[in-house]
Amino acid sequence: LDYSKTTRKEISKQPIDLEKFFTELQEKFVLDETARSTQMKLNLQAKSIHTDSTLLKIAVGNILSNALKFQKKYPKE
Repeated sequence: LDYSKTTRKEISKQPIDLEKFFTELQEKFVLDETARSTQMKLNLQAKSIHTDSTLLKIAVGNILSNALKFQKKYPKE
C-alpha cells in the first residue's frame, strides 16, 4: 500500500546516513514485543548511500516487518 502511493511521485535521491537511518527505523518497531526482544546488528560497508529515502524506508521496513512476523510464527525453541 505504501509503495503504491510512492510510485506516483518522482524519485528524489539524496545522501542517507545509514546508521541514522537504521536507528530511526528500529525505533519505529520498538512498540512491537517481538522487536523489543530482537537485536539488530549492523555491518555496514558504507556510511551513506545516495537514494530515495522514502522508497528505502518502505523496502527495509517491509523486510523487517516480515522478519518479525515470521519470528512470531516460528519462535526459537
